[in-house]
Amino acid sequence: MESHQTLPYFREIVLFLVFAGVLIPLLGKWRVNQVLGFLAAGVLVGPFGAGSLSQQWPWMAWFTFPRQESVASLAELGVIFLMFTIGLELSFKRLITLRHWVFGVGLLQMSLTTIVLALFCELVGLTWPNAIMVGLILSFSSTAVVMQVLRQRNELSTPMGRSVFSILLMQDLAVVPLLLMVGMLGASAQQQTDMVQWFSTQGLLFQMLLALVKAAVAAGIIYFLARKVLRPLFFWLGSEGSTDSFVALTLLATLGISALTWLVGLSLAMGALLAGLLLAETEFRHRVALTIEPFTGLLLGLFFMSVGMGVNLVELLGNLPEILMLSVLLMVSKSVIATLALKIGGMRWALAIEGGVWLGQGGEFAFVMIAAATASGFLNPELGQSLMLLVAISMFLTPLAGRLGRLMARKIEHRFPPPDDLTAPNALKGEQKGHMIIIGFGRVGQAVVDALESQNIPILIIDRDINLVRKFAGQYPIFVGDVAHDNLLTKLSPERAIGVVLTLDHTKASLGALAYIRRFYPKLPVIARARDEGHAKLLYAAKATAVVPETLEASLQLSSLTLEAAGIPEDAVLQWAANRREMRYALFRSQKNSGVDSGVV
Repeated sequence: MESHQTLPYFREIVLFLVFAGVLIPLLGKWRVNQVLGFLAAGVLVGPFGAGSLSQQWPWMAWFTFPRQESVASLAELGVIFLMFTIGLELSFKRLITLRHWVFGVGLLQMSLTTIVLALFCELVGLTWPNAIMVGLILSFSSTAVVMQVLRQRNELSTPMGRSVFSILLMQDLAVVPLLLMVGMLGASAQQQTDMVQWFSTQGLLFQMLLALVKAAVAAGIIYFLARKVLRPLFFWLGSEGSTDSFVALTLLATLGISALTWLVGLSLAMGALLAGLLLAETEFRHRVALTIEPFTGLLLGLFFMSVGMGVNLVELLGNLPEILMLSVLLMVSKSVIATLALKIGGMRWALAIEGGVWLGQGGEFAFVMIAAATASGFLNPELGQSLMLLVAISMFLTPLAGRLGRLMARKIEHRFPPPDDLTAPNALKGEQKGHMIIIGFGRVGQAVVDALESQNIPILIIDRDINLVRKFAGQYPIFVGDVAHDNLLTKLSPERAIGVVLTLDHTKASLGALAYIRRFYPKLPVIARARDEGHAKLLYAAKATAVVPETLEASLQLSSLTLEAAGIPEDAVLQWAANRREMRYALFRSQKNSGVDSGVV
């Protein structure tokens, strides 16, 4: 009989897409965190859940995943794209701005958590090498869960949200060197139980440091070479305007640089992080993030489903009280340590407690570390399975813990209100100030930017013309994209913006951009430039806050100069122009739909 296995894991891919197509809309409708939803789905349809029934009823194999390894390889792509998106969130400028929180408070949180948990593990009978590794694994928190919840609550721009993000960023940066260490330490740790012997055996500590130096040098060379190629390549191919080619180029950059790091003996995750860092420094940063977002969401869903498939339901239900107790103990311990770290960093108690609670769970990179440690022989499979259960349960408890943290913070704020002059910590102030978003950077947009900069008002600029962006890339914070089609506005923190200036002269483009803004940000002030009076009426009807018809202003100025040349007194000319302007703008405002306050610039 002819085999139909022309595409490996084709059935699993189709089944996952069915689950994703149904699960993602339902989770969004019920406001359930997607990470937790995919974890639960993996538990239910995995080899320890409904998938185990396929041995008794073979037809169940068409609706479940009887073998975890059938999706494990594909799930690794989820980790790659997660590291890529983390790289995109970074930039050297941002790291410098948040250095106090990332490298100070973040490193303090990870170090204290590792030490405390390692001491506890050693007390319950683990060897020092295993205890330290378990402490490192459990020091990670879930970037995916916490960031999604904070984003849904619009708290990423708050001091608490920024400080939590910074600590998560430190943890994400620590993943790559820790994964390098796991492979090197595995073989030696199996034979040594004494911590001093473990580090001194055959110069292991020296070998580990040497390997890290080699990794840093290799990564630096790849970063330098790719930077000389990647940015020009995006400018060259991106100028064609083809969405398909841009998607292909983004995927090539992600997977290509990951392959380069793998070829020189580093991890794929490090390559993905480097690719993200490279593109974070370009004008394509936000457009790339939006392009890659669907792939990242789906592949991360696959990764979390594969993690859920590794959860043994029999073991979980058989030891549920003990696992729940340990999960709560883990979350309380990590929350207390993170709270102290945030307080030491300068956060007031109420915000430190709320942020600390958000960092109490285990993280997705704990699963990656557990898999690497068990594969290298560093941890035995039984301990790895127990750690997976512990981390998974703590992630499921995160929404409840977050509500408790918010409640405690509010009670503390109510009992001990902050002083009126209390401000955010210095490292977080730079990202709190309101900014103006300029859409279109032609002659009108450039004049508006010049006026805003003269008053020290922060700006962010979007333009579709890649050549124009290239010209001004070194002078202004300008990005390539189309607001109406690329959803680029979501990446420019519109919830913190003081307004939008729409300078596009193309009627369809300006109306499309305005429709998008009004759909998702109905209260955001929009000042629009119109080509003529007909264009102005359409913009007012689309609920622009204020509209300036270019031809009207030009005709009024020309008419005023003509009247003065004809001998009409200046005062009379000014009064005539004011009356005519008011009459014409009143006509435009009458065309505007009710519901948004109007104004004229």
